[in-house]
Amino acid sequence: TNLNLITKAVVSTQSTGDLDYIPTCKEFYWNMVRIQKCVNYNQGQKIFGFDETSYIGKISFPSIQAAPSFSTSFPHLFGDKKLHCLIPCAIDQDPYFRMTRDVAPRLGLPKPALLHSTFLPALQG
Repeated sequence: TNLNLITKAVVSTQSTGDLDYIPTCKEFYWNMVRIQKCVNYNQGQKIFGFDETSYIGKISFPSIQAAPSFSTSFPHLFGDKKLHCLIPCAIDQDPYFRMTRDVAPRLGLPKPALLHSTFLPALQG
C-alpha cells in the first residue's frame, strides 16, 4: 500500500540521515534546488525571520526539510509516482511545511498533509 511505501521512505532517511542520503540520490538534491528557486529571500524573512545576520546554512535549511515531503525525492521506492504525503510534526515545524504546501503546486507535485501533535516532555524529566 502507499502507507507502507511512505513508511519505508521515512525509515530509509531517518536511519541514515538526510546528509548521508542526499549525495546518493540526485532526485532528492534536485527537489531541494527546485524548492529553493520557488522561495525568495523576502518570503524567507517573513516565514522564518531571516535577517542580514542569518547564516547561509539557516537560509538553505528549509529546502532540505521540505524535500522529503515529495515522493519524487525517493525514486528507488516510488519510481516516478507523485504520491501524497502525511507529515506528523509538532507545531514548531509548521512554517517549514506551510512553505512546502505553498511551493508544491509550482513544482507540479501534490501538497503534503500535516498532522500536528503536541510537544512531548523531555526524557530527562
